Amino acid sequence: CLIIYANGSIYKANSWNLFVNEPLTFILPVSFSSDRAMLNAFKEISTMADRIDLPRNIVERTNNLFKHVYEQKIEKGRANDAIASACLYIACRQEGVPQTFKEICAVSWISKKEISRCLRLILKALETSVDPITPGDFMPRFCSNLGLPKQVQMAARKAVELDLVPGRSPISVAVAAIYMASKASAEKKTQKEIGDIAGVSDLAIRQSYRLIYPRAAELFPPDLTFDTPVDKLPPTLADCTCSVSFACIYCTMCICPSGKYN
Repeated sequence: CLIIYANGSIYKANSWNLFVNEPLTFILPVSFSSDRAMLNAFKEISTMADRIDLPRNIVERTNNLFKHVYEQKIEKGRANDAIASACLYIACRQEGVPQTFKEICAVSWISKKEISRCLRLILKALETSVDPITPGDFMPRFCSNLGLPKQVQMAARKAVELDLVPGRSPISVAVAAIYMASKASAEKKTQKEIGDIAGVSDLAIRQSYRLIYPRAAELFPPDLTFDTPVDKLPPTLADCTCSVSFACIYCTMCICPSGKYN
C-alpha cells in the first residue's frame, strides 16, 4: 500500500501491520452532512411542535414530508428551517389540526413570506394541495384558549355559516365573531386578549366586526340568554357618539376616554 504524507512525499509500505499501533482515521461518507442536516431539521420540527403542544402524529408526518422534500431536492437553496416550517404547516392541515401562519412564524422565527414561498413550491412539486382554511377550523381552539363558553362558540360559528363577510380573511372573521359573542356573554374579552390568542391585529378585528354588526341579531338563537342584549352591543360607526372622532375613521367601536366601547 502507499502512504501519502501531508508534505506530498510517498512511501510504499509492505504491510498493513505498520498501522497496528496507529490511531484510526475515518473518512466520513458523503451523505453524512446530509444526514446531519436532516436530523437537525427533525430536532427543530420536534421543538416547534412542543411549543404549541402538537401531538406526535403531526411530528411524524412533518418529518416524513421534510425527508421527502429534502431527498428530492425540491427546495434546493432554501433554508432547512423554512422548509421544516412549511412542512409543519402542511402536516397540521392534513391531520385536521390547522395552525395559522402567524402561529407557525411565532415558533419558528421564519417570516410568513418565506414560509408561504416554500409552501407553494412544495405543494406544486408534490402535485398536492391542502383544504382551504375556514373560520370553523380555529373557533374551538381560540374559544378554549380564551376560556369562553360553548354559547359563544355557537354564536361565532353562526356568523361563519351565514357568510357575513365574504372575501375577508377567515381568521379575522372568526376572531371578530368571537369578539362580538364574548361581548354579549358574561365572559367579556377585549380586542387585545382575543387578538393576542389568534394573532390578529385590533384593526382587522374592528374592520370585520363592522361588517358583521348589522346582522348581529341573526347570530344568536331566540332562546339563548346572554348577559348583554344584542341591541346593547357596541355601536357601528354610523351610531357613534364618541367625541374622539379620529379613532372612528378605522373602528366600529369608539376608543373613548371612558373605555365605554373598548
